Amino acid sequence: MNWKGSLPLLCLGLTLPGCIFAEPPEQDPRQTPVFFDLVRTVPLVTQLVHFEPQDTSREFTVPVISEDAGEEVNFAVHFNLNLGGNQREYFDPLEPSTLSDTSREIRFSFSPLMRSDTPDACQQLTLVACHRRFFQLGSGQCQDSSDAAMAVWWITFGDTQFATLSDCPQPQPAAP
Repeated sequence: MNWKGSLPLLCLGLTLPGCIFAEPPEQDPRQTPVFFDLVRTVPLVTQLVHFEPQDTSREFTVPVISEDAGEEVNFAVHFNLNLGGNQREYFDPLEPSTLSDTSREIRFSFSPLMRSDTPDACQQLTLVACHRRFFQLGSGQCQDSSDAAMAVWWITFGDTQFATLSDCPQPQPAAP
């Protein structure tokens, strides 16, 4: 093997600036489903939320984590979702974010006034969120359940016999 002829080329290669290998191509982040951190919701989803007659509204906060790959996250709040008499409210979407953003939250107020024909019963409040292309504006639900996140609170109004979640009746789904 004649390495003496290769020596000038090797020396030249070592003195030239730059890298022999090309930079890896930029890759777009892969979008993940929307996740709610249910351990940090306020109020907690594991507690019965009680409204007194003088209460006008209560703030709800849900930490959100997702890799959105540039797509907004839409969400809606439902009162008695799939239980009959579903009422929903829509909010401005969340701006796209990344998995490393742990400060993103959905915040909304719920007002108990004019919400229930049976004010002493346990009622359901459901937050639904997903990426914009899966969100159905008409129903306020997500067409792809693998991209959807949900948080459910049980709430009561006024003087009530329900003291804990286990005291609430089991919901019966509405007929299709």
